[in-house]
Amino acid sequence: PLEGSTAQIVIARSGGALTPVDLARLADAERRVRGLDEVSAVRDQGVSADGRAATALVVSPIAVSDPDASDVVARIRTEIDRIDFGPGVEAELTGTLAAQVDTENASASASRLTAILTNVVVLVMLFLVYRSLLAPIVTLLPAVVALAVGGPVIAAASQAGWFDVSSVTQALFTVIVIGAGTDYGLFLVLRTREEIAAGHEPREAVIRSVRNVGESIASSAGTVIVALLSLLLASFGLYADLGPALAIAVAIMLVAALTLRPALVAILGRRVFWPRRITAQAEDGLWGRIAERVVSRPRRALLAGGIFLVVLALCATGFASAGFGGGGGGPSGSGSAKGDALIAAHYPEALTDPTTVVMRFDRSVWSDLGPVARAQAELSARPAFSSVSGLTDPAGTAIPAAELEELHATLGPPSRLAPAPTTDAVPAEVY
Repeated sequence: PLEGSTAQIVIARSGGALTPVDLARLADAERRVRGLDEVSAVRDQGVSADGRAATALVVSPIAVSDPDASDVVARIRTEIDRIDFGPGVEAELTGTLAAQVDTENASASASRLTAILTNVVVLVMLFLVYRSLLAPIVTLLPAVVALAVGGPVIAAASQAGWFDVSSVTQALFTVIVIGAGTDYGLFLVLRTREEIAAGHEPREAVIRSVRNVGESIASSAGTVIVALLSLLLASFGLYADLGPALAIAVAIMLVAALTLRPALVAILGRRVFWPRRITAQAEDGLWGRIAERVVSRPRRALLAGGIFLVVLALCATGFASAGFGGGGGGPSGSGSAKGDALIAAHYPEALTDPTTVVMRFDRSVWSDLGPVARAQAELSARPAFSSVSGLTDPAGTAIPAAELEELHATLGPPSRLAPAPTTDAVPAEVY
């Protein structure tokens, strides 16, 4: 048996059937890839029914979650790129291993971009709110520190076996820390400005602000932490691992919000709000007018808010799960996605990101493939499957069941056959 992570080399000619030269070049690519230390086996999978594509299975002992998986995929692709397939022929590496690596690389790039854009957007919004230079930085800086500290802490907890960290955790980690940190910062900084406007010295204003809003900040963070920890009850592993990691992130952000940020505001004092002058604000303003309208007509406000939430809830009625297959390829534009597209164009649908059904029989079926054919027919008849491709399916093997039985009697088990024909008992194409 072939054990380990798998990938697929796929070549396809756009203008017609593959030529013997194309197949020879594919064989050369298979030989090069087979020589890599990280590759345990390469099996040629033959030509598609239309003759325009061919694939080869690559097996590696490296797990898809192994940090070295990215290097393995890069080395395999380098060996494939060494072959000049000529004009009109595409050659790509796809399959589980390649798709996972491409997805993780795209996710890492997206996480970096998310962090940059989130910080830029939040800074712009804070400049508009404060209309000062240092207040946005003081508000956002503790969140940046929490990101720098929280990452290693979560990584250490994961290495200790408490939970697993996924690309989803990494993406949400950035958004939640910056979002929560900004929220808690606004509470404190704006309240400090109000206290200074009321006549208190900056340090006293910070003390009064923490005394007044510290409980609200802690309660808000505590609610989020408890909600995230409730994900430990989830049966789906991704969600169960997501909760404690993000709870740690929010807890670190809470500590920074109640210690680092007050210290920064106390040290900088009135300079935090420069160049804006701190003056007593009129009680009546935009938000005061909005609050007055809501309080004067509470039923209308409640009805409008309820209708809005119901409309949002109705949007969820159009959701439908993707099912077992599909969507398992790499990100758009990646080599694995291009390879998936080639396979989808030249092979049966069931061979593109399939769900594999393994059947075990009491005795060998090579002398009588009838049970296999009947099982495959039953699966094909079920509406849950859009297509089924198996051993007795002409779309999958192009060899009828009766001929497969004869070939087994002549050549023996397929797993023991050499990659290239070693006998004249059957034509090379059938072999």
